[in-house]
Amino acid sequence: MPFTQIVDITQIDELVDISTVSPWDPLFAILSIVAGVIIGSVCRVLIRRYGKRSRLAPNLIDLFGTITLWTIVSISVIIALSLVGFNLAPIWLAILMLGVVGVVSGRVLLENFGAGVTLQARTPFVPGDQIATGDVVGHVREVNSRVVVIDTVDGKQVLVPNAMVLRNPITNFTKHECRMSRLGVSVIYRTDLAFATSVIEAALRSADGVLDDPTPIVQVESFDDSGIMIAARFWHLPEILDERAATHAAAVSIAETLTAEGIEFAFPQLTMWWGSQPDQNPPENPA
Repeated sequence: MPFTQIVDITQIDELVDISTVSPWDPLFAILSIVAGVIIGSVCRVLIRRYGKRSRLAPNLIDLFGTITLWTIVSISVIIALSLVGFNLAPIWLAILMLGVVGVVSGRVLLENFGAGVTLQARTPFVPGDQIATGDVVGHVREVNSRVVVIDTVDGKQVLVPNAMVLRNPITNFTKHECRMSRLGVSVIYRTDLAFATSVIEAALRSADGVLDDPTPIVQVESFDDSGIMIAARFWHLPEILDERAATHAAAVSIAETLTAEGIEFAFPQLTMWWGSQPDQNPPENPA
């Protein structure tokens, strides 16, 4: 079978038209590719150099540099093909189809990649910070192009997709040097409130993990059914375990000090009264 019957020469002629190609065009095509490689390499080096001054992760900087390099090289190859007579319409159509397939199939990857860039550009947290996002609480180990790697306070490692982190509220516990916590103390109604608040404040100052500066704040907060609620607010180091330790020490110190001073805690009480006589008055509230 003749070769011309296997390969349709007319189809090749439609794809490549060498009638308009000059003797210098192949040389220009080679120079175009070489220039594309050089320019792309220089751009990648510049992106890596100046990217170190930004807050982006090194892997994202390398990814940007690589994408830039191959984009410029691809453009230079397309220019070279046009110089040697190739019809670019089928090439652009193929590139468009590949782009559509890539976007559809990699939508989740692209979404996480974009969210990762946003997180690192806005920097609501950095590696080493202790954060809460969704149901995950722990230290940020790494932020890459797909996930945020978090070491939880109970020794687990959780990979949270960047897009999920960006959609949920983010609490950064270690953004500042200290945080405030609240502990409610309910006392009975006949308590001397001025004395009780001073005793609670002294108990807070003696508790381990409670900072002296800023000073603790003790205030009457509400009158409840069973007693008077006093809010004890105190400052401690920012991490979760520091909060738990300081709250425990504060609660123990307050309980021991109030007991030693004879101040009674309030607790829910229910007084039942049967009016056996119509003119009998109900008993007074013992609280």
